[in-house]
Amino acid sequence: MQQNNEHRTNPDAALQTMMVIWFALLMSQFMLVGFAYFIKPELLDLSDAEPLPAESTLMIAAFAVISISVLAVSLFLRKTFLARSVAEQSVYLVQTAMIVGVALSESVVLFGLLLALVAGYKYFFLFGILGVIGVLIHRPTKKAVLDATYKN
Repeated sequence: MQQNNEHRTNPDAALQTMMVIWFALLMSQFMLVGFAYFIKPELLDLSDAEPLPAESTLMIAAFAVISISVLAVSLFLRKTFLARSVAEQSVYLVQTAMIVGVALSESVVLFGLLLALVAGYKYFFLFGILGVIGVLIHRPTKKAVLDATYKN
């Protein structure tokens, strides 16, 4: 009888693959912030203390609340996927947790980019910092991969 090895996963190879994907997605966050400065170089001048119109202030506050909510959802989904990965012994769910979390964290950076380009918000990089922190939180760990493969 032939043994079926298709469900066996090398934890080290899986972690290495996830780390490469994670690092590429982390670097894309910096690219987005650089893109905003390339498109609108005047965003670099932070000495201009021009007050924002009331509409922009409301929009910035709304995006800040949405960004924090998105990060909270990303942490909840990460926890859910990691719990499922252990229960189902699927390393692919660890990768899904990382990709979904990083994608949601990247949306925070995109919100900041939108504010920079549409409203001229010069402190959009704060959204970038928040998004990068989210990506750093979603870094794949060896423990998560081993927990998802310990029975195999």
